[in-house]
Amino acid sequence: MKKYKYIILILALIILVSFYISWTIIVLKGYTNKLDNSVLEFFIDIRGEKGNFLYYFNRIITEFGYTYAVIAIVIILLIIFRCNMKSLVLGTGMGLAALFNESIKNAYKRERPNELIRWQVENSHSYPSGHSNISTIVYGSIIYLILKSNINKKYKMIFIPITAFIPILIYISRLMLSVHYFSDIIGGITNGLLFLTLSILIVEILEDKTNFDGLRPLIDKKLKREEKEALND
Repeated sequence: MKKYKYIILILALIILVSFYISWTIIVLKGYTNKLDNSVLEFFIDIRGEKGNFLYYFNRIITEFGYTYAVIAIVIILLIIFRCNMKSLVLGTGMGLAALFNESIKNAYKRERPNELIRWQVENSHSYPSGHSNISTIVYGSIIYLILKSNINKKYKMIFIPITAFIPILIYISRLMLSVHYFSDIIGGITNGLLFLTLSILIVEILEDKTNFDGLRPLIDKKLKREEKEALND
C-alpha cells in the first residue's frame, strides 16, 4: 500500500511539473490572451459598480491570501501541532512555494490588467497569482492535516469542505477585483499544488521511514518539566 502511495504522489508531481511548464509557455506566448480577456469581461459585467456589496466582500476575502494572513496561519499550525514533523515540513513547503512563485513573477514580468478596471492597487507582476499559489498550499495543507488527524469523521466531513471553499473564494476574488487574468490563477494553483504534493510526499516518507517528529518531543519534554516544577512549588 505504501509503495502505491509513493507512486501516486510521484506521478502527480511529474504531471504537475509538466503542466506548469507547458502552461507557463502557453501563457507567455500569448495563446491565452483571448480566454483571459473573455473571463475578465465576464467578471467586470457581473460585479457592478465599485463600492457595492461584491466590492467589499471580495476585498475582505482576498485578504486571506496575503502574506501576513499566511504567516499567521503557519504560526497557528506550528503552535497547535507543537512544531511536529508534519507542520514543519508543510510550513517549509509554503515558504518555498511563495519564494518560487515570486521568482517566476520577477523573471517574466507579466503586466496586470489595466489599472482603470482594477478594484485594488497591486504593484507586483501578474503571472503567476501569488494569492492562488499560497492559498492552494496553505488550505490544502490544512485539509491534509485534518485528514491525518484523529478528529471524528463527522467533523472532518464538516471542516474539509469549508476549508476547501476558502481558496476557491480567493481565486474568484482576484478575478472579481480584476487584478489577475484567468491564466494567472491557473498558474498559481498549479504552483501551489506542486509544492503541496512535494511536501506531502516528504511527510509520508519521513513518517514511514523514521521516528523523526520535528521539535515536538523537545517541546513536550520542556512542557512536562515545567508542569512538574509548578506542581512541586
